[in-house]
Amino acid sequence: MNQAVPGEFRASGIVSSYTEDLAECVKTFSLKIEGVRMKTEEKKTGLSWKVKDWIAGYVFIMPVTLGLLVFYIWPFIQNFWFSFNDVNKFNVTHFIGLENYRQLFPIRKFFKPSEIR
Repeated sequence: MNQAVPGEFRASGIVSSYTEDLAECVKTFSLKIEGVRMKTEEKKTGLSWKVKDWIAGYVFIMPVTLGLLVFYIWPFIQNFWFSFNDVNKFNVTHFIGLENYRQLFPIRKFFKPSEIR
């Protein structure tokens, strides 16, 4: 009958040292860790958190921006365009260029109050 030497054990007729078992465990553990790393790297195919923050920011800003465009900037552009047109009651336009401004600021009448006597 063989006695087990400290640092070794007998399992089903095969003698193994603790260091071999430890190396086997480390190898198995490292393979499991690599498997986890590979799985986490596969999950990185989605958007990063920075991109998600940018998208969320634009989504929150969009209603205000659209409101400004619709109710402030578009009427300003439309009035600027209408100032160069003759617009009747039915919004039919006829382009007349600077004629509206000539009627609004006639040169003689515009500079008359600033003349020094």
